[in-house]
Amino acid sequence: MGVYMIGILVENRKAQAVKVQEVLTEYSDKIVCRHGCPYPNRESGLISLLCEATPEEVNALVSKLQSLPGVKAKAMELEVPTGLKVC
Repeated sequence: MGVYMIGILVENRKAQAVKVQEVLTEYSDKIVCRHGCPYPNRESGLISLLCEATPEEVNALVSKLQSLPGVKAKAMELEVPTGLKVC
């Protein structure tokens, strides 16, 4: 189990919002924190996730997001000091 930040760019967010939400709901037990904001043009959106999951779970989440048209996602593992619990 590790701690990951996932950045998501959603182009044409009105068309993709429901599909993105379905994927995030599927992995909701792995998401510790979620923050979203519209990109300045308001047609795209940025979402950041803090997740506590296995590498396989994170890779599956990112792959499902990237399979959606106009959605880009990247994950970064964070090194958490031994004994520190995220939540």
